[in-house]
Amino acid sequence: ETVPAAAAGGKWSVTASVNGGAPQSLTISGTSATLPSFALKGALNTVAFTNTYQTEGAQLIPDPTAGGWTLNGSSTLTGGELVLSTAIANQAGSAFWPHAVAPRALRIEYDASIGGGSGADGLALIFADPARGAKANSLGTSGGGLGFSGTPGIAVALDEYKNAVNPSNNFTGVADGPVTGHTDMLHWLGTANLLAPLQGATHHITVTTSATTLTVAVDGAQVLSQPVTLPASAYLGFSAGTGGSTNRHAIAHLSVTPSP
Repeated sequence: ETVPAAAAGGKWSVTASVNGGAPQSLTISGTSATLPSFALKGALNTVAFTNTYQTEGAQLIPDPTAGGWTLNGSSTLTGGELVLSTAIANQAGSAFWPHAVAPRALRIEYDASIGGGSGADGLALIFADPARGAKANSLGTSGGGLGFSGTPGIAVALDEYKNAVNPSNNFTGVADGPVTGHTDMLHWLGTANLLAPLQGATHHITVTTSATTLTVAVDGAQVLSQPVTLPASAYLGFSAGTGGSTNRHAIAHLSVTPSP
């Protein structure tokens, strides 16, 4: 394929879909391409390859207010925001861009607003893994599950409620699912307490991914760098949950671009 000179500085990505399944990113080495493991049917199998060129700095996923996202549970689009929960008890909301992306070299920025209730529980940016059964309509549990628990994948959370496994009532963390036997508590790979309060505030969040590491910055200051292996292909989305205590959780001004 031919790329115009004006597009120089970008990069190619290759995905493959087996028998109509979710696209999976390929690992390219020299002249060989390695496809993640998949199941073959007993008869004819179809493998479809897609080559995509991303110009440097190009927006990969539109803001939810532009439409096209899948909204689940308590999620709504209101006044230029994706509202994941209102200040009502025991809500769970999620929203996903319904086309899987390669998540290991991204810069994701958004404004997160939390408040209006009694202080729980939190919201999350999700990299949902279709190879493990995640779908664009996946919705996790409420409360400390943040609307993520039960969705296969990795989440970057802003959490304003201290439960038995949380370090404080004002922190960010990277989770890979629930604590065994407790769907309302997340298993944290790493956390960082925050100085600026989440409650009653809006913060600009920047999440940068690579093949081995995920970093989180709040209002321009890096607060967490966590070794992690993201799925090769993921549905990118957001979620939030309330429990006995509540808050309104919303995001706005989403930007998803390739990371150098």
